[in-house]
Amino acid sequence: MKTAIEKVQNLQEENKFLITEIKRLKEIEEYAYKMKSDFEHYKQIVQKDKQRIYENAAIDFLDKMIPILTNFERALKFMNVENPTKETVMIIKGVQMIYQSFMITLQNDGLEEISVTPGMQYNPFEQEIAEQVVDDSHEEHTVLEVVEKGYKYKKTVLKPARVKVTIKKPDEKSADKEEKKEQ
Repeated sequence: MKTAIEKVQNLQEENKFLITEIKRLKEIEEYAYKMKSDFEHYKQIVQKDKQRIYENAAIDFLDKMIPILTNFERALKFMNVENPTKETVMIIKGVQMIYQSFMITLQNDGLEEISVTPGMQYNPFEQEIAEQVVDDSHEEHTVLEVVEKGYKYKKTVLKPARVKVTIKKPDEKSADKEEKKEQ
């Protein structure tokens, strides 16, 4: 038979063993929480990378399609034929339908036309000056005409709109000063 002292010693050893096991289980639990947290963080990084890759692919694709879209627009612009035959009218309608279908497909992929209207101020971030016209009747850098449409994907400008803008007539005094500086 075990004496009371032996029973106490056995219980103390068992207690030490259990305390050690509890510590080990807590370490495993902490490790599991850390692993779960790291995995959630990893999933977020992968999702962001996936989104970035998709957006870069979309930008690359749309960037390649814009010259085709621009050529369609040019073709439609010059398809106004005097006294068109029935066949010519059918061809023009067919090209217009293809253009509309193409445009809808690109818009569904995120392509947006840059909104520019005559009378608005020139925006160097979305527009490119194709021509400057001296005009004192408008404020300087006012858009007079959209020469070519521009396009963007989300906030990324793929092709700036080409515009005609106003400039002020140079002052004679400032022109004289510049001439004197050059001499």
